[in-house]
Amino acid sequence: MSRKKNICKNILRIVVILFFVVSIIENISALPRIECLTSSVQLNSGGTVNANIRVYNDGEFPGNINPLPIECDSGIYAVISPVTYPLDKLSSSPGIVTIGGSASGTDNYGTCQITIKDSNDPSLTDQCSIQVQVKATECKVPGNSQCSVDGREVLYCGQDGMFHNTPCTYGCEVVSSIKAKCKNSSSQGTNYTLSIIIIGMCIIVGFIILGLILRKKRKNNHKKSGSRY
Repeated sequence: MSRKKNICKNILRIVVILFFVVSIIENISALPRIECLTSSVQLNSGGTVNANIRVYNDGEFPGNINPLPIECDSGIYAVISPVTYPLDKLSSSPGIVTIGGSASGTDNYGTCQITIKDSNDPSLTDQCSIQVQVKATECKVPGNSQCSVDGREVLYCGQDGMFHNTPCTYGCEVVSSIKAKCKNSSSQGTNYTLSIIIIGMCIIVGFIILGLILRKKRKNNHKKSGSRY
């Protein structure tokens, strides 16, 4: 009996030790640092450009460092790749920030701020920023329009020979080679309804074909059973 008690005590000790080890591992944090290798960029309205960054783990332990959504000034947006950085201690990894934007009539100047944090301890963060100049783009035929590269805006060619942007809630769609317009919620609903109708028709046709096949099979079986007699 005493031997069984000793075994149970040893098992409990092992469980407690493992619990503390796991707790220590979970609390190990990386020390994030970010460097914007590209400090400023220029791009045409409706276009995109890539900027280089480097993410560092200056800590003595490995860890995952995650970027937060990038904050940019009005008319400018940015996304980062990759979306997470698993780094060994005292190591680093490169990254790419894709920046896009629009400008109406005059150039748009702004800043994108990139923030990273440790996955275990969100209080451990670092930041860097990139200055952005979006150039107002000249156009050739007033009245023409096109979608921006990211599909979020319609770019209209104005009488001043410059593109003017209109943000779209549901995205931009191309009407012709010289025309584009903002999608509306009704068109989204129409497309969804049309998809449901098509799927329903396909299911009905499938059941009809299956019924015809089964009916033909029954007739053949009936003929075979009748021929036996």
